[in-house]
Order: sequence, then structure tokens, then C-alpha cells
Amino acid sequence: MERQGFHGPNAAKRLSGVSISVAGAVDSRNRAILSAPLIRWDRDAFGGRIEQALSCPVVLDNVANVLHLAELRYGERGPARNSLLIHGASGLGASLLVNGALSRGSGNEGAINQMLVDTPEGDQQDYVRLSDRVSGEHILQRIERLAPDKASDWPEGSFRARLLQAVKEANAGNTGIAEVFHDSGRQLGVAVGAIAAVVQPERLILAGPLSKAGAFARGAEETFRMSFCNLFGAGPVTHIAEISYHRATELVGLEAFLLGSARDGVEGLTQIAPTNVSSADS
Repeated sequence: MERQGFHGPNAAKRLSGVSISVAGAVDSRNRAILSAPLIRWDRDAFGGRIEQALSCPVVLDNVANVLHLAELRYGERGPARNSLLIHGASGLGASLLVNGALSRGSGNEGAINQMLVDTPEGDQQDYVRLSDRVSGEHILQRIERLAPDKASDWPEGSFRARLLQAVKEANAGNTGIAEVFHDSGRQLGVAVGAIAAVVQPERLILAGPLSKAGAFARGAEETFRMSFCNLFGAGPVTHIAEISYHRATELVGLEAFLLGSARDGVEGLTQIAPTNVSSADS
């Protein structure tokens, strides 16, 4: 914040509010980070500290919820009463909407990583975690084993750059790499099918870098549809989230500040309904 020029006694006069999204587990009501593995923060009252330092309202939520709220409120496909968003990056995140309201639970979007899934026949373990089969880290490890010559030419040191390069290769028609993404997508669809059987969502939203790989999205949609039992239709629609992390965080914050629900944090934004807050308001 200081590098952006927000410091000193006049800082609060320049800010209407601060909106924060964090990958991990958060307490949105108390604006606290419970666990953020990527930045190695645990049990930090971050939102409260920012609010105290700058004397302006702060909203904080996990990345999956922010992407979900923004997509349903401002995305081209509009709102839904029941939907499931899966955020795929280095690991997985999930956000669930039931009867028009976010199911917040513990606030940990990454809990989906701990789901148990069957191992391939012949494996010594009976079960593994979902993140051991479906995650950016797992996909890169598989590609590096199957195509070491190809992966050796990719950027070094940056996980994000290497993952995006893998996505680019898959979309360009590299069959071996595309098959890795497709297999992980299929396993994701099977895993979240149990959620669909209970919640019966109208929509499955895929977000994050993994969603940009066409083979991954196709694999997830195929098995998700197969596991969804709906006597009155063909099953849920699957689509790719288009709103960026930054823009989604901005939109959720704008709505909280402009519509007066910032006093309750993003808890006041759980009900999904069409809204008229436009990009011009930013």
C-alpha cells in the first residue's frame, strides 16, 4: 500500500475502501486470513489491520468465492440459483451456491483438494487426495515425466509461466500434453459429481489457468454430465469464467462499498440477484 502512495494522514481521504481476495481459507466476516499457503500466512487479521491503518472499509474473501460472485452477477450468462465453481491453479478451490446463497462453511476454498479418490488398478495405495490427480502441480509433474524434452524448454523458476506454457501447448494440439489435461479434467468431473447429485446445480463454472486448457474443460464436462442425474433436462451447463482475478475482486468490492453492505463484509453479498453496478462506477 505504501508503494502505491497510500500512506500518511491523508491516505484515508483517497480511499473509499479496499477489496482483497486470497487463495486459501478466510474468515470473511472478521476479514481475517486463516490460511494462505501461497504466501505462507496463517491466522492473520489482515483485513482488520488494513482497515485500522487506512481508516476505510475492507472486504476480504477467498478467490473462489470472489470469482463466483463476480461471474454470476456480472458474467455474460447471468445469475443462477444453484451453481458450482471450481478454481484450478497450482491446487484446486471450490465455491458452492445453493438456493441463491453462497455456502461459506469454514471459508476454505481449498478443502476440495482433500477429497479421497480411487487410485488406478495396481497402485499400492487404495486412495489418494484429489489434488494428487487434479491440480496444476500434478499436471506439470506428469508432463515433465512423459515429455521431459518438451518441458525442458519451458521457463525456469516460475510455476505460473510453466503452467501457462503447458496450457498453450495443449491448446496448440500437442496430443500427449492434451491427454494429461483431459485425464485430469475427467477425474475432476467424477469427483464433483457427488456434489451435483445432492445440490443439482444448473451450472458448473471452471475458473483459473486449468480452465483455459480446452482438453481439461472437455474432460470435466464429459464426466460431470455423466454423473449428474436430472429427469427433467440434459444436466447442468458448463462454462469457463471470463472475469479476471483483479476485476472480480474489484467488482465485489465496488458492490459492497456502493450498496452499503461493506459493514457486513462480503457476507452481505451472498444473495445472488441481477445488479446494475456498471464498470463505469469504478
